[in-house]
Amino acid sequence: MQAVLAQLERLGDALPDPWLVVDPQGRVIESNRAFHALFPRSIARLLRESVCCEHLKLSVCDVDRCLARQCRTEARPIRLDEIEAHVQGDDTPRRFIVSAVPLTEQAGGPPVAVLIVLRDVSDLAGVQRKYQEMLADAATERDRLKADLQRVTRELVDTSRTLDETRAALGALKRGLVG
Repeated sequence: MQAVLAQLERLGDALPDPWLVVDPQGRVIESNRAFHALFPRSIARLLRESVCCEHLKLSVCDVDRCLARQCRTEARPIRLDEIEAHVQGDDTPRRFIVSAVPLTEQAGGPPVAVLIVLRDVSDLAGVQRKYQEMLADAATERDRLKADLQRVTRELVDTSRTLDETRAALGALKRGLVG
């Protein structure tokens, strides 16, 4: 396991996204600076050897479900998009793309740990949500304008019909007076 962690440590600083490695008991055994940067310093000091969900609560993990356990059990990578997460020390929920990969000591061997990589897409998700709201508002406004146009068109048709009837009555009146 130390060889795997040594390689991860060597590669890890090149990865800009936060990552952590959890053991079969769910304890954080390795992580990078970007992961520590998610938390206030007072909490970042406590991350090593803590339970992975103690300071970072993913919406897909609860008492019965654990992403790392599922990844280890199924012995396959798992990727989940736009997962809501609560970072201890931060009141604002964040959204992450979460990838979990089982780590083995030898090819084809049983998973001995799980690498979890987090991509913070909170800002992008917010922009996308605002864009969707703008589209919904535009659709509502378009429907309102369409209804207004139909109402005004009906009024114009009714006014035109009334004008035609008034012209016909006026013509009949003229013919009666002149005729």
